[in-house]
Amino acid sequence: MPQAHPPVSLHAHSHLPDRDGAHTITAPRCKDGSSIEDLIESFVKAKFARTQSSKTAKVYSETITSFRTTLQKQGMDLVMYTSDQIADYDVIRVRIAEMARDFAMHSRRANHPTVSTNTRNLRLAVLSSFYGYAERNVKVPFANPISIIERSPVEAYAGAVALEQDEVRAALRKITTTTLQGKRDAALLQVLLNTGRRVSEVQHLCWGNVRIGQTGIVTLFFSHLKGGKTVSTTLDARVSAIVLDYLQSYYGARLAWLDASAPLWVNLSEIPNSKQQEGQALGYQAMRKICQKHLGVTKVHTTRHTFAHLMKQAGATIEERQEQLLHSSVATTQIYEKRLSRGKNTYASDIATMLGL
Repeated sequence: MPQAHPPVSLHAHSHLPDRDGAHTITAPRCKDGSSIEDLIESFVKAKFARTQSSKTAKVYSETITSFRTTLQKQGMDLVMYTSDQIADYDVIRVRIAEMARDFAMHSRRANHPTVSTNTRNLRLAVLSSFYGYAERNVKVPFANPISIIERSPVEAYAGAVALEQDEVRAALRKITTTTLQGKRDAALLQVLLNTGRRVSEVQHLCWGNVRIGQTGIVTLFFSHLKGGKTVSTTLDARVSAIVLDYLQSYYGARLAWLDASAPLWVNLSEIPNSKQQEGQALGYQAMRKICQKHLGVTKVHTTRHTFAHLMKQAGATIEERQEQLLHSSVATTQIYEKRLSRGKNTYASDIATMLGL
């Protein structure tokens, strides 16, 4: 356990003792004199520009703001700068690390004193990303304090679950495609299941991301993917027809001169008490409800797991599966697929027979 330190006073012109006497900490501000509020805002904007995910940006903003409040209650802040003894930054850095460690584990629910390992690691990852950004932009006079903290081990893709081919096929056939809502739901699920793209990547598709060939084949261009990657995916002719049927049914003649920013997946106001207006881009919660309604799953990411599982069943090589999933290495794909298949016992029938059944 790190040695505990007394709270560091953050008031202007406060003093911390050092071997030569006292020095002044001027705060709250960054090393270059800019405000901490500006630092938080620029970091969140940079995160959004990279991920194109409003949900991710919101999580990062809320986590950092909440941690700052925790620090301020102890007379501290995210950044503390002094022009005197640099050695004292070690004390400040360790103290921030200790506060971050406790903050990451704390649960707001009285009946749950601590949070899950995943939540703890997510909070630490957000704070580490923030301090890494601040360090690279010379906003802090000390190294990333979160690097001091040990992360809890988490099994890679522990919650990965794939749906079986037969149940997916049956679920898709039940969708009533004579209605506009049914056309949209069918098209959305087909794109998710046939491309394996993450929910945020599919959610943010606009008309400008669509190319239609002379034979009616649709190609989707996904940008701002995880890791800054960009990829295009050409859909099967049958899937292309489903997507075009939905778009033509909703936009009609406007499709010929539709603005590039027009969303592919739109809210149809069929959700009671929805905050979204008709015609606005479909939000994540609405997409989750569509998956729950038709596939019986509450996580949209299950469609990506299912895509990977179906690719393997279709005979795709490990290299082809890695390429489609945009994994950094074949090893990552192997771990991913091992988690997907661990619930399947291929010897179940043989063992039951051996036991006399």
